[in-house]
Amino acid sequence: MDTIGPIARTVEDAALLLQVVAGYDPLDAITLDEPAPDYSQALGLPVAKLRVGVPRQYFFEQLHPDVASAVEEAIRHLRGIVGEVREVTLPRLRAAENGDYDVELYHYQKPLFDKSPELYHPWSQRHLNAMKKVETVAYIETLKRIRELRRDIHKVFEQVDLVVLPTMREPAPLLAETINETHRRPPSNTSVFNHFGTPALTLPCGFSKGGLPLGLQIAGAAYQEPVVLSLAFAYQQSTDWHRRIPPILRGKA
Repeated sequence: MDTIGPIARTVEDAALLLQVVAGYDPLDAITLDEPAPDYSQALGLPVAKLRVGVPRQYFFEQLHPDVASAVEEAIRHLRGIVGEVREVTLPRLRAAENGDYDVELYHYQKPLFDKSPELYHPWSQRHLNAMKKVETVAYIETLKRIRELRRDIHKVFEQVDLVVLPTMREPAPLLAETINETHRRPPSNTSVFNHFGTPALTLPCGFSKGGLPLGLQIAGAAYQEPVVLSLAFAYQQSTDWHRRIPPILRGKA
């Protein structure tokens, strides 16, 4: 379910980097033998007629107040530059019992994990050990549900061209809280687009009261990266969040 993508300072740079990594690779069995479009040209596409969906159900639940405020302001801003903003409901994956697709993660890590499990973080150890219990038939059922999900998402993108939502439901937690597992992470807003097999991009839309960056996620239909980039560029050009630098707090030496 993982997909590589560029991390860049601007939408323009993301388009340039995507141009490099996108396209057919004869050594990669999952790539399609289709030419990639010129992503930089997408930056000049008009957005005034775009239909934008907002999936409030599930994806706007358990939001940190700072995230909610920043994303609502971003949506208000988008209403002024696109053709329509309306609410939509996105389908969600429910994996079969004992059919977690993260068994693929264990398959990849198996040589190292079986040899030296103690080198992994305790959470990773528990997760990978749990994947050993995945059952073949249940895993195949999960893959079937993913195929059905990718069919169903087409219906949503017949109604809208793009969807926008918070990238993360909270500002970044402290590193120590993550390592010590004292932080309870809210549900993911990003993994669903891996399930759909559709492109998604996150870009700055504000800061928390503590100075941490907050992201707005823009996602489109399969192979519609140019449309995603066009709205992301339009939002970037009409705001200045990508130019702002959060304060860096330095401890005493």
